[in-house]
Amino acid sequence: MELFESRKELEEWAKKSGRDHGCVIVVRQSRTNGVDLACNGGGEPKLRATIRRTGSIKKCCPFKLQGRYDSSGRCWRLEVVNETHNHDPVVFEAGYAELRKMTNDELDLVARLYRNGVKPQQIQDAVKAQFPGCQPSLRYLYNYLYKLRAEERIDDTPMKVLEHFFDKNGFVYHTWENTSNDKPEDIFFCHNKSHKMWRAFPEVLLIDTTYKTNMYDWPLVQFVGVTSTSKSFCIGHAFIIREKEKNFTWALEKLKELLEDRMEPRVILTDADQALMNACEVVFPNATKNLCRWHISENIKKRFKSLYRTDIGEDFAYWWKVLYQSPTIDIFDYNCTQMQRHLEEMDRREVWYYIFYNWLEPYKHKFVACWIDDRRNYGEHTTNRVEGQHANLKMYLHGTNNTLDTVARDVLKLVNSEMAEIGGTFEESRSKVMEEHRRHGWLKRLINRVSIKALQLIVNEYHLIENMRDGGASCGHHLFTSTGLSCACRLEGYIVENRCIRLQDVDPFWR
Repeated sequence: MELFESRKELEEWAKKSGRDHGCVIVVRQSRTNGVDLACNGGGEPKLRATIRRTGSIKKCCPFKLQGRYDSSGRCWRLEVVNETHNHDPVVFEAGYAELRKMTNDELDLVARLYRNGVKPQQIQDAVKAQFPGCQPSLRYLYNYLYKLRAEERIDDTPMKVLEHFFDKNGFVYHTWENTSNDKPEDIFFCHNKSHKMWRAFPEVLLIDTTYKTNMYDWPLVQFVGVTSTSKSFCIGHAFIIREKEKNFTWALEKLKELLEDRMEPRVILTDADQALMNACEVVFPNATKNLCRWHISENIKKRFKSLYRTDIGEDFAYWWKVLYQSPTIDIFDYNCTQMQRHLEEMDRREVWYYIFYNWLEPYKHKFVACWIDDRRNYGEHTTNRVEGQHANLKMYLHGTNNTLDTVARDVLKLVNSEMAEIGGTFEESRSKVMEEHRRHGWLKRLINRVSIKALQLIVNEYHLIENMRDGGASCGHHLFTSTGLSCACRLEGYIVENRCIRLQDVDPFWR
């Protein structure tokens, strides 16, 4: 006879003892002041005619234990009523569901790993490594994960599940419903952390659309911003049913509503999607709208694949880069003439006609340096940051057959990850002093008050002063006009007059 302080302790001891002896102990009957335990092979098999092939592990095993509460001793007593078995001991524990059951600690680990995007096979390996005595099957894990998802599902409709997730996890969201059938066609959502960052850094807005993220094949529009420390952050996302101007306009209006009155981006970068460009013009009329250089270059490459496979492919790519980086209009005109001459000499006039009439003539003021650097763009010339966010999000997503709430969950993981990293860069700029910056006395009023990225841009510009003197060149003021930081001629004035750059001389974006 064994004594225990509680029924739970009694049952756990009996099950562990049975497991050590190759026996699976289960609770057969439970009462207020007692409990009967037996072998899982006890009882008679219930035979019934069904379409499915069925079986039973019951063998009328006579083994029986009995636990009862002793009120006089205030303890639980366990007695062996019948210690015999009519079958062989257990050899392979994985064959018994009772032995595959996981403890609360083990199930908590499974839930945490699942919510962090870990795959079931990897969850299985992690549980086995942390709890050597636990050997859960994949089927058991799949069933438990299904139960977790079911507990979070409050309605069968995908929209109700999505809205419940948004409400629970601090998202601002809006839906646009089709008035004819009351079905949502567009969904905009933004996390509270992203909302705060968007209001702190509204100057730059990068927009691009990604595909194959969900089972409904809805395009996902990503709105991305940039911090003063040159880190990208997700502003918001929008599922849209089609890529039309009205859909983009609706999503941009919801994005704009997150800002205070009279706040809007200084510069917006997109690809050459006409519907998106038109929507940006409607919603943010005062912002500078530029085109992504990378997308333009990729369009040219796709149009003339044969050109890039020849020996002149690298030369052409170089000429094109020199052309869109032209710092002045005169240099741009000269580079145009040179490129046209090179292509005509190689009998590639069709390439020049395509570039000129499809990109330079209508859009040169949206991507060529002499035009776009004449206005604030903070060094952003492509939407590659959004492409990077596409890639980061798809690292969390498992394939393309995702529900809308699954995509939203992975967006939340992405936001939490990048906000932690951004916070680290902010603190670094507030506390760290780079040796190169310390050497320049005219920077001392800015150190730890503007980002390290801004200080480095100013120092890089300082190194150009000597080159300009030796070469007889003049300052083009591009750093000042495009970023709001002191360009070479302004820096020289500070140095000659032995003055420090004042904080108010720096664009607020960098502070």
